[in-house]
Order: sequence, then C-alpha cells, then structure tokens
Amino acid sequence: MPRRLLLSLGACLALGAAPRGASAQPAPPSPRLTALDPADLAALRPLALRGAAALVKVLEPADARAVVAMAVHAPLGVVHDVLVDGASWPQYIPAINTSQLLSRHGNRAAYRFTTTGALLDLSATCTLTDVSPTRVDVGVTQSEFGPAGARWDLYREGPSETLVVLTTWAEPNRGHWLLRQAAVNPTYTIGMGVAVDLSLVQSAARRASTLAGHPVPVRPANNSPPPGELRPPPHGPWWTLVSHWYVLAFELSPEGAVQQVTGIAQTNVPPDQVIAHVSDLGRYHALLPPFHAEGITPGPQPDTLQATVRLDGSWDHAEGTVLRRSLGPTAVLLEGTSGELTGTRWRWDTYQNPDQTTLLCLTGGVEPEVASFFGRVAIAREPFLLGGLAALRRLVWVRYLLPR
Repeated sequence: MPRRLLLSLGACLALGAAPRGASAQPAPPSPRLTALDPADLAALRPLALRGAAALVKVLEPADARAVVAMAVHAPLGVVHDVLVDGASWPQYIPAINTSQLLSRHGNRAAYRFTTTGALLDLSATCTLTDVSPTRVDVGVTQSEFGPAGARWDLYREGPSETLVVLTTWAEPNRGHWLLRQAAVNPTYTIGMGVAVDLSLVQSAARRASTLAGHPVPVRPANNSPPPGELRPPPHGPWWTLVSHWYVLAFELSPEGAVQQVTGIAQTNVPPDQVIAHVSDLGRYHALLPPFHAEGITPGPQPDTLQATVRLDGSWDHAEGTVLRRSLGPTAVLLEGTSGELTGTRWRWDTYQNPDQTTLLCLTGGVEPEVASFFGRVAIAREPFLLGGLAALRRLVWVRYLLPR
C-alpha cells in the first residue's frame, strides 16, 4: 500500500484536479528501505506498544524517510495475509476505490489502483513483493504522484499480538506539476507522509484484528477531546532516538482513535532558554509563518498572556484568542479561548538529558476545528488522517520553533 496513493487525499486532492493520464515516469533505483536498527527498534517499542509512534528524518534528502510503528491485536500470520491481499484493500481503506491484479509471478504481484476525491482522481501501478512471513515490500512503478516505496516489517509480540513497522520514502517532486509545487517544503511533505502512513497502519490493524476475531468499528469517532490533562509520553529508552530522529508519539482511545499527539526533538540549548523561546508568541510568525499573533497583552491571571492568533497554512485555518499560561520552569500551555480556536490546547515541555541536551515536547489533541479547507476535504475522504494531520502540525511546529 504505497503512501502516495493516499496522499491524493491530502496535498494532491486538496490542491486541485490533475488530468487523468498525466505522463508517468519510470521508477528510479529505490532508496534502501532497511529495517530499523535493533537498538532503535528496542527504544521505539515502548512508545509503539503504548499506542503508536513515528520516526522522521527530514534534513538528509537522500535518507529522508518516515517510520510508523503500532501494535496490532492479531497474530503475525493474519497481519501478513492482510498486507499481501491487494484485492481487498478497497474494503477497508476508503481512499482506494478499485484495485486490479495485473499479474502475479511467484512471490511478486502487480496491481493497478485508483482513487477518487472531491477534487482529484489519481491512479498508480504498484509492485508487491512477499519477501518473507515477516516482511512485505511495495514499490510504485507508474503514477501521477511520483515514485515511492514502502517496507512492512512484522514482529511477533505474542500469540495474538504483532508489532507492525512501516517504513516509507517518496519523491512527489518527480510527480505531477501540482505535486511538485506542494513538495517544495520537505517538512510538510514528509509530515503528510506520516499522516498517510499512520492511516494505512491503523486501517491494516483494524482489518487484521477483525479477521482474528476481535471486531472493531471500521472507523471510530476521531474528534473527541483528549482525556484529562495533556501529557507527553513517560520517560523511557525512546529518549535515545531524538539524537538522530524526530519522534512522534500517539495516544489512542480504546476504540483506536488518536486522541493525543506529541512531537519531540532535541537541542543543545538549556531548558530554561527553550521554554523562554516557545513562550514568546511574538516571535512565532518569524519562525513559523502560518502562525500570526497580534495584540499580545497580559492575561487575566498571573503568569499569563493573551493574543489574537490566526493560523493560515495549507492544513490549518482558524482564528481566535489564545491564552499562554506558565506551568512552572519547564512547561507552558497555550489554550484557545475564543473563535475557532476554542478548546484547542498545546503544551510545551522540556527535559534535560544526562548528556546535557534538552528535549522539547509539544503535546496536543487532534484539533479538527483548526483544519483548513484542504484538511477537511482530506479528512472527509479518510477519517484516520485527522490524527495524522495533528502529527504533521507537531512535526512542523517542533522543527521550526526548536531553538538552535
């Protein structure tokens, strides 16, 4: 299941209509999609088993990729069979309308997929290789949205539990002209990739769970407010990952809906300076252009400020009053108190590592109220993208507001 197929729900679908039959490009040599380093996998496992987790590399174009990991309540063999059954993908992935088997030879098969959205139709030819009982590879060989590749690795966690790890790469800058415009910013591009990958993993997980005798709703309500207080994931071995990845941690409801997302990055700046940096709403726009803060004044309580904030980006569009509240020397909370931002909450936390580096964590809910028109179109077609778009928001904000 190639991630750019579902990207038609996002940047492609929302930005405009591309003609059918746009010129296709031959697939280039695929970047090596290797399994996670065993040490990274061991560090990621606690986050993935607690809900879901993602790792992102943005800065190195030749190595840019996303990894999404999630525990599935189904035996490994059932998960494997779901992934290799391309004919059934339209039954549980709303973005895929049709899937046609073109050929099969040994452990390889070729499929033609079509997707239809409110503004865009796309199709793709993909190869699927059943490498082993614990690995499935997918490659996009012909499409309007550029070459792409995916690797599914399966790890047995118990008789009825499987850890699924999806690693992907894509080059939308080699696709249709419209996608090349959307791919100018690599952070947004790979962030959208994480959103798509998460929806794919969630979709496959629900299908496998149902086939294993643990039926779940096709799509749970994915717009409930986060329960209780916002909280970053507990300290653990995943801290070692931030030296070479951006980390995203997802908290899920019992029904499998994303309720909280935390974006995590590392800096050499001391924690007190990091908190002072992210507390200064006046500097946000210079670092994060879609975030506009005006009329910054003291708030109604001590240690608070309030401002009129407008979010105006490809995936975010909302306006209202935001209250900035200090939670002590290591944390600050942004709360939307009026307009379309009412009820939104973003919490910044800092932690100092033993090596004296600082972790910056940004935690929030799924925030359907701040989705732009493009985002709403994407969510209407694939509801699981709501949690993924919140992850995109965390990745962009953490990367652009991280002091260096």
